[in-house]
Amino acid sequence: MDSVFGKRRNRTLKYIIEQGMDKAVIINPQNICYLTGIRVVPYERLFLLIIDAINKSCSFVLPNVDKELPLESSIIKVLYVDEDDPANVLKEALGEFNILGVEMGKITLDLEARIRNCSHKVEMQDIGQALSQFRLRKDSEEISHIKRAISYSDQVFNEIREKIKPGITEKTILADIFSMISAKEGAVTNPFIIQALCGEHTASPHGEPGDRQLKQGDPLTIDFSVCYAYYWSDLTRTFFLGQPDPRMEIIYKINLAAQEKALEKIKPGVRIKELDLAARSFVEKAGYGKYYLHRTGHGIGLDVHEHPNLHSINEDYLEEGMTFTVEPGIYVPGLGGVRIEDNVLVTADGVEILSSYPKEFKSMVL
Repeated sequence: MDSVFGKRRNRTLKYIIEQGMDKAVIINPQNICYLTGIRVVPYERLFLLIIDAINKSCSFVLPNVDKELPLESSIIKVLYVDEDDPANVLKEALGEFNILGVEMGKITLDLEARIRNCSHKVEMQDIGQALSQFRLRKDSEEISHIKRAISYSDQVFNEIREKIKPGITEKTILADIFSMISAKEGAVTNPFIIQALCGEHTASPHGEPGDRQLKQGDPLTIDFSVCYAYYWSDLTRTFFLGQPDPRMEIIYKINLAAQEKALEKIKPGVRIKELDLAARSFVEKAGYGKYYLHRTGHGIGLDVHEHPNLHSINEDYLEEGMTFTVEPGIYVPGLGGVRIEDNVLVTADGVEILSSYPKEFKSMVL
């Protein structure tokens, strides 16, 4: 019986046959992981998954130093050493073809040139969009991994809350969160995607934590992701060290209500843009529209940010099995910002909110 990864490769093979492609080259590490269960970090070396519609086979081009990767037996290993010319390795691995599927959004000019050197008649077609669509609807195992990552995130919020005191720096909070995540069984993260911003700095959606010290009355935005079994969570909460400026309380409650407007829209068959428009229009009517600086959410899965994109022109429809964030934000320069981010699953008849950490205003005042 095919593994879940074998079934995904067969689905991809069927697609490239239907599209008239001879072969397809997969280079995105997340797509390789989706199709094989193996996560690679290429650095400067060449890693390629080749799905061959001519020979109905799958090959994995990888450096000899990684030859012990536990690939399924149906995947052919094509090994090379560091002294080999990558162009020759690629040419031998690809063999004969005319129409090649590639991930147009990921392929580099250098790799494209190498592929064109393999065949003078090569025609390239995009396969990246199809793989993104395949990954949109999560199966039960994927959902289980995402839920585990989210449960760890909820735990970390409880733990970091106890450490938030006057004088603590943004960088200290970041380091504490990294340590807390690392202590969870099977969990990892990247310190560069942990955000802890205080005071006026919270008005920057993508600000970088520094040596700023938390003061009484400050807002504190904490945003981080946990990875479990290659699947990610992504949550944000905005806390306050004591009672904040009254304007911040108003902004917080507007933003929370806007999030609820978006959450109420979620069910299969709803256009994705409706979620963004529901939150955005509420904020606009409250007079803060110009401070709503980003989309309302994004997909989560093998990537922290993946499809679908919850913005105002996305005409696609919600489908059962989609997992994504809902994270409206209001950012007022010179005052501060508020972002509230939850992770959700589209169910057969509505939505399951996967994150459970409190978000009512009174719960966020420390």
